[in-house]
Amino acid sequence: LCGWMELVADGPQAPTHFISHSWGGPFHELLAAIGHLVAAKGLSFSEVLWICAFANDHFTLDLGASLLRSPFLDALRLAQSAVLVIDPSCKCLDRGWCIFELAIVACEGLPLVMCTACGLVGSDYVAADPVLEAIDTLDVALVEADDDVTRRRIFNYIAFLHGEPEMKQDPDQEYRRVDRGDSRSDNDGFFCADRLASHDVVQDVWRLNGSLEYCYEHALTTGLHWEKFEILSRTLRKLCLGSVTAQTSWPSLMCSTLEMGSAGRHGVNPVSLSELRRRWAMSDTVPEEVLTLRRRFSTEVALAGMPASGADEQQSDEQQQSRNTSNASDKGSETKDGWPT
Repeated sequence: LCGWMELVADGPQAPTHFISHSWGGPFHELLAAIGHLVAAKGLSFSEVLWICAFANDHFTLDLGASLLRSPFLDALRLAQSAVLVIDPSCKCLDRGWCIFELAIVACEGLPLVMCTACGLVGSDYVAADPVLEAIDTLDVALVEADDDVTRRRIFNYIAFLHGEPEMKQDPDQEYRRVDRGDSRSDNDGFFCADRLASHDVVQDVWRLNGSLEYCYEHALTTGLHWEKFEILSRTLRKLCLGSVTAQTSWPSLMCSTLEMGSAGRHGVNPVSLSELRRRWAMSDTVPEEVLTLRRRFSTEVALAGMPASGADEQQSDEQQQSRNTSNASDKGSETKDGWPT
């Protein structure tokens, strides 16, 4: 028994790109997303894509003694970039393994690309609005996993191990309040399943899967370690936003931001996406709403990796406003308030 890669490869292959995806998505959409990635980035046959479904042996699955010894972490540390495949409902941002992988991507400083079955998120073929909304609400304290033991291990990783120097990372911290059982295997060769050391739940605190939250997880996310979860949530939101903006032109990004409601948070009167695009298409000038949002959004966008920020951003806006005024004057009676009549 072996993994698919071992059947088709001549020997070990170091991964070039790590593919992270939710197992709840349709398989054909995963393949379609990879196809768009290959076409958009011009990947060659010499570049290796690491995909769990093909790389791991799922007959005798061995995910390592801890998350820090898992094949996912080993592959991420060898890869040159990471790719997050977005399913239609963006559930990958609620999945524990995907969040763990994104946390490692952030720690390793790997470039991230987000893609769907229709193309790269932020490109002309994929609307960024639904993904931006999912990013805006990303909260690592709400993630789910296939089983509660894995979810607790991921929570322990966030609370006690993430961001710590490698020499200080104690894998045993991952198993706090987990009964690891013994090393005896069952008839199928799998080790005996770990068990939660406590099943106490908090009344009226509900998880995304509809069940009550455990007291232990609730204490981690709201007690002494709440800041670790909040910091990681902010870090991953910036990481994902940076991936979207890297593929998105300013007009598309501003329209998406206005549409998803961020304009109101930045003190801009929101306008409909269709109206803004209509006005932009009819005029040689950039709408004032976009210029205002760009100024107020500049700090947040700069943190996400956009090249222009600070003085350069302000100078760019002043130049654009000057051009707006000049264009409006040149048009004379043909314009009204800077817009074509």
